[in-house]
Amino acid sequence: MITAVVLSAGFSERMGRPKALLDLDGRTFLETICLNLARAGIKDRLVVLGRDAGAIVSAWNRRGEGVVVNPTPQEGQISSLKCALRQLPVHWESQAVMVCLVDMPLVRPETYSLLIHRWRSAQGSMVVPRFAGKRGHPLILDHRYFSETLLAPSDLGLHWVTTRHSAEMSDVDVDDPAVVRDIDTPEDYQSIPR
Repeated sequence: MITAVVLSAGFSERMGRPKALLDLDGRTFLETICLNLARAGIKDRLVVLGRDAGAIVSAWNRRGEGVVVNPTPQEGQISSLKCALRQLPVHWESQAVMVCLVDMPLVRPETYSLLIHRWRSAQGSMVVPRFAGKRGHPLILDHRYFSETLLAPSDLGLHWVTTRHSAEMSDVDVDDPAVVRDIDTPEDYQSIPR
């Protein structure tokens, strides 16, 4: 059982508005990611929001996703992941979490499926996609790293965990450039093929 955790609590300072609500072919970034996760067979989806939570929830066409609000988003992405790990509903017996970023909405359902397949065949590992030799997102974090992740220093983030267990990282080469493409600025947004 994998829970997808979509991190969407950032301040979107470079974009100037919440990235979760940006339009992509008639759906928001957040809706697009959640739909593609569902298409990949991930039923349990938890979204972490921050200061724009009210606006995002009001505009979001939810499909059964859980929501948690990070009270300290200024402490970085790791604080949002910690919130998610602490709030995983008890009936979601998560053996792993797939950590997704809201500013990477172009990742294909097939890519999510490939990562899940690798995790299932090598349980206990961390799984990360790689495109053209470069590691990207989303990352699958096995449950045996949850406690350690909760201890990660804010200034080092999840990198603190992944570097301590680099030998246990399982790279999956994918034909999906979206795994290394962040949409952070208005220019990035305008460059998305329509």
